[in-house]
Order: sequence, then C-alpha cells, then structure tokens
Amino acid sequence: MNEIIGPPRMSSTPLLKYCALLLIGLFSLVCGQCPSLQPPCRCAPSIYEPVAIICENAGSLANAIQAIEAARDIPIDSLTIVDTAIPSINANVFQDFTILRLVLNRNTISQINDGAFNGPLLDSLVELDLTDNQLGQVPQQALPRLRNLRKLYLNRNRITQLSSQSFANFESKDILLKLELAGNKLTDQSLGDATVFRPLRSLQELSLETNALTSIPSAALVNQRQTLINLNLGLNQISEVPVGALDFPMLQSLSLEFNGITVIIPQAFQGVPSLQYLYLTGNKFPSWQPEMFRYITQLRTLGIGETPISVIPTNAFVHLPNLIRLEMSEAAVDTIEPGAFQRTPLIQAIVLNKNRLSAVRADMFRGLNDLYSIDLNGNRIDTVEPLGFANLPSLRHLDISFNQLQTLPENTFDGSFQPIPNDRRVIYACANPWLCNSALEWFRQLLRDNADIDIDKPGCVAACVSSDNGCPTPGTPLRAPDLCPPLNEALPLAGTALQLVGWIILAIIMTILMISICLMALIRYGMSHRRKKIKDQEIEDEQRIMSSAASLYQTSIYAGRSYAPSAVGGGLDLDLPAAHSLDDRPNYFI
Repeated sequence: MNEIIGPPRMSSTPLLKYCALLLIGLFSLVCGQCPSLQPPCRCAPSIYEPVAIICENAGSLANAIQAIEAARDIPIDSLTIVDTAIPSINANVFQDFTILRLVLNRNTISQINDGAFNGPLLDSLVELDLTDNQLGQVPQQALPRLRNLRKLYLNRNRITQLSSQSFANFESKDILLKLELAGNKLTDQSLGDATVFRPLRSLQELSLETNALTSIPSAALVNQRQTLINLNLGLNQISEVPVGALDFPMLQSLSLEFNGITVIIPQAFQGVPSLQYLYLTGNKFPSWQPEMFRYITQLRTLGIGETPISVIPTNAFVHLPNLIRLEMSEAAVDTIEPGAFQRTPLIQAIVLNKNRLSAVRADMFRGLNDLYSIDLNGNRIDTVEPLGFANLPSLRHLDISFNQLQTLPENTFDGSFQPIPNDRRVIYACANPWLCNSALEWFRQLLRDNADIDIDKPGCVAACVSSDNGCPTPGTPLRAPDLCPPLNEALPLAGTALQLVGWIILAIIMTILMISICLMALIRYGMSHRRKKIKDQEIEDEQRIMSSAASLYQTSIYAGRSYAPSAVGGGLDLDLPAAHSLDDRPNYFI
C-alpha cells in the first residue's frame, strides 16, 4: 500500500525562529543603508524609514550639513534637525540632498530665503515640519516652489494672519493633503477672507487647534466640503455649533475639545453623516444629551471627558449602536443606569477613570462580548458585585487601581480573562486597601497561578494592607505567598497582640511595686510607734527614780538635824540605811 506523503508541516518553534532571523536580517539591512555620520548627528533607522538622521544641538545649520556630508548622494527618508540656532535658511543649503521628510523643530527660524530648497528637494520633499519656530506668516519664498509637498506643519509659530495669497502660489496646492496651523494666534478676522484655503482643493486634514477662534470657519473651508476628512478645532473659544456650520459630508474625525460648549442641538451634526471620531472633552455639558448624536449613527469613538456629567442614562447610546470606544475620563460620573452599555453591543473599550463611581454592578457590562478594555482607575469603588466582570470573553485589560476595594467575590472573573497564547492580560489592582483574608485568597491564588497577568504599575504595587490575624503582614504583594503557620499552631505574637501583652506585664509590675511601697510604709510606721513607746517608758522610769532619790535626800537631812549620834559618849545605834548622794545613783540612760 502506497502512502501519500504531503509537504511537512512547520512546527511553531521553527516558525518563530524563522521570523526572528528574518527580522534580524531586515534590521541589519536597514542599519546597513545608513551612512557614517559625524557628531552631533546620528542614524535612527526604522522599518519604514531605513535612512533616518537626527541632529540635535548642532550649533548651526552649517554644522549639521557638514556632519551629514556622507549622505549627500544617498536618498534620505527623514532628516531631523532640532534645537539648533537657525534664524534663517539660506539659498542652496540643501543642494544635492534628496530628502523625503524634513523636520526643523525648535530652531528659532524666522525667515526662509528664496532658493533654500534648491536641488533635488524641490521634487523629493513630501513632508515639511517647521513646528516651534518664529515664523510670522506662511513663508512665501522657497516653500511655494516645492512641487511634491503633501504635508505641511506650521504649528506653534507666530502666524497671526492668513490671506488669499498664503497658499495661492504653492506649486503643490492641488496635492497638499495635510496642513497644521495649531498654536498660532489666528482669530476669526485672520480667516475672514473666505478664499484663504480655497487654493488647497485636495486638503483632507486641517488643524486650527489652540488659536483664538470663536466660530467654526465654514466660509473659509467651502472648497474643502467634499475633501475634508479630519478637522481639529480644539482649544479655541467656540461656544456654539450652529446648524449648517458643519457641512462636510466626508468628514470622519472632528475635535471640538475645550471650547466651553454647553449644548449642541442634533441638527448641528446633520452635515457630517460619515463622522466616526468625535472629541468633545473639556466642554461644559451639564448632562448627557442622547439626542445630540441622532444624525451621527456611524460614530465609533466618542471622547466626552472632563465635563460635569454625573449620570449616564439608560438611553445614552440609543443612537450609537456602532460605538467601539468611549473615553470619559475625569468627569463627574457617579451613576450608570442599568442597560446603558447594552445599547452599544460592539463596544471594545470603556474609559471611565477618575470619576465618582462607588460600585460595579453585576449587570453593568453584561453581554458585551467584544469588550476588550475597561479603565476604572481613580474612582471611589469599594464594592464589586458577584459576576461584576464575568462572562466577558474578550476582556484582556482591566484597571481598578486607586479605588477603595478590600475584597472581590470569588466569581468576579468567571468566564473572563481566559488564557490565549502570546496574548497579554492586565488586571491593575494596586493602590487599594486589600484585606488579605480567606475571602480574598481565591484572587491571590489566581494571580499566583497566572504569572502572565500584570497587576502592578510603575511605582505602584498591588499589596495587602490588612489581614485578620496579622498574617500576611501589611505590604505583602498580592501575588506573594503568605508563609503563615497552620491554624492549629500557636501564632507568634505580633502587632496589636504583642502591645497588649506588654501593657499587661507593665500593669503587673506596677501593682507589685505599689504593694511593696505600702508594706514598707506600714513597717516603718510600726517601728516608729514602737520606738515612741520605749522612749515614753524610759522617761517615766527616769521620773520615778528621780522622785525616789529626792525623797531619800530629804530624809537624810532631817535625820542629821535631830537624830545625829553623839560622837562622844557612845550614842544610840539606829539601824538606818546608808545615805546616797546624787552621784551614787545608778545611771539608767546608758
């Protein structure tokens, strides 16, 4: 019987090795294309830009050009010269260089002379970045001669006025796709001429962020009605969005962030039916307005953070069935009504960090099978109901750090965070007052059994704050073993118990000391009383002796006067006791 043998299947290990070798070879090829440069310039190649050169603090443009002399005859994907004093760009300075993308940031450029880009640059340059310089207007020399320019960045200069001639003479006016004028000093009057952007017939992306506009420049953008797909008007002073101001049927992304807007009526978005990304963060909406989104049902990303909105109502997303990402950081949300997120079944990311939520209900995220990321860090959450994050098959990223959680129900993650090969899982849990007792042991064991789950942030470790019996000690990482003795063994005294025993011993010592002092006082009192009685007795004896002596002395005197025997003639022999003087009496005080 002949056996049919097919081509051998490549196992996963050799395949990974093959990919690694391919990447190494590609990287070597990329690095090998970059020429030898002189300081302060260096190569910074990437897959997309094999020849990328960066020059920092070169001192002057001439120094930078001299340092990259070896690249004069090599096509340069990207040349970046930053933090170098270049007050003006002189003619022919880039002669013989072929550059696709030229970045000249933070160089104090105030003037670009005619002929500055002479040479191959006139046709090769596709992207020019002049951000953070001192240009007072859109340069009218050198720039208009660039024939293939697709992207122009003039952010954070000193441009205060645009005119009908600002772009009229650009040879690339019909192919310029992206223009950024953020961070200048443009006002409504600066854009008063309705023809200012008219020459840019293919313009798709425009940023007028961080200027001083008070209204949407609709008239100036009339020629971009069918081409504009990205419009950034954030950080201006636009307080209202009138009906008809947004009439761009192809527009996909719109930013009106930090403008002080309090209300947008539904009809204001009628002219942007293709809108997919809307950024309204930093405005002053007092409450959620579901009808605002009636005409933009294709919306996929909504940013509406830093607002006073406190309640996300049940019908919040009734007109947003295709929403994939909700960004609502640093708002005032304390209530999410039941069923709110269930109106967005395709949602993948919910960002609600730094709000005022106190609990996670079991029904809050129920049924969201595509939900990949939930960010609840910096709230006031102290309770997660059973099944709070359960049965979410796509969930891979959860941030519950910086809350008030002490424990989690054992079924919190049932059916979620299932391991997938080579897929990262995150449960940021640090900066919570975790009570590490038997009720939380299931979660700690889950973390021990799944070392691939990230739980810590830089400088923030998920750790026990308290326990029932002093073990584990405060500061023990959630994932670490406790090393606690079995319950039937006597636990060493620690913490509060040890302090209590110390106080008891001190009290016993003090009691013994007080009793000793009292006994010593009683003994001293007894001895003193005894000495007093002895002394009184001695005094009484002395008085009695002295009384006896005095009586005898008087008797002797009396006898000497009346009954003295005659010295002559043999008198009477009286049997009387011998007389004693005071010097002869016994001494009782020795």
